[in-house]
Amino acid sequence: YHGGEGVSKSVLDLIHRSPAHYRASLVLPKRETAALTLGTAIHAAVLEPESFEVNFVAAPDVDRRTSAGRAAWTKFQLDTAGKKILTREQYDTALHVRDAVYGNRMAANLLCGGTPEQSVYWTEPIDGQEVLCKCRPDYLRRDNIIVDLKTTEDARLDQFLRSVTSYRYHVQCAWYLRGIEDVTGDTHDFMFLAVEKEPPYGIGIFTLPEDFIDAGAYSAMADLRVYARCKASDHWPCYPEEVQVLDMPRWFKG
Repeated sequence: YHGGEGVSKSVLDLIHRSPAHYRASLVLPKRETAALTLGTAIHAAVLEPESFEVNFVAAPDVDRRTSAGRAAWTKFQLDTAGKKILTREQYDTALHVRDAVYGNRMAANLLCGGTPEQSVYWTEPIDGQEVLCKCRPDYLRRDNIIVDLKTTEDARLDQFLRSVTSYRYHVQCAWYLRGIEDVTGDTHDFMFLAVEKEPPYGIGIFTLPEDFIDAGAYSAMADLRVYARCKASDHWPCYPEEVQVLDMPRWFKG
């Protein structure tokens, strides 16, 4: 899914920054950061607990500066070949988040009666082109509710709202709703399940009002039109070349 054809929300985000950034992402090696690794582990632990146990393992506490430590590490790698190695802290965090989610009655109820990580593809007609698009809902319930799991530093309403605007979660919401309705013919509701990555692993459950989703849909289609134009012309510009004026923001004026 991630390396295949189709415009995803992450592609829209890169296009939104600049087409050149999207183009560069196609040739640059993907960097595996600690945050990305932890996010992947948490999603597996919460959405597919059985696969987490099979595919992830915690690294042993060995001193690889010593001969015994290096030998133990080599044996560990052989014994766990094919599995994703996490630090002990990452592994434990994933399990703590899983337990917090399933220990919360409403959160646990959201993650039942459906299918996790189901890829969805559709086409959008843009300026005479048929653009292949895609999304992968974290959890698609049979009663037409999309559940999106978000790890966050702060799951309070006002703080998560900042995450929505910073990371364009409203665009994701609109994008998923559009694609899934195109494929299924049914309208859906969209719920964010936000869980903190530190004790006590607080949980917030959120939905967006219609005008917020409409704003996300507008941004998504604007980005998609830029993508289609750039693909048709094979021209992927970066930032404006002219001099830009930096106006003083209102909050800075005091």
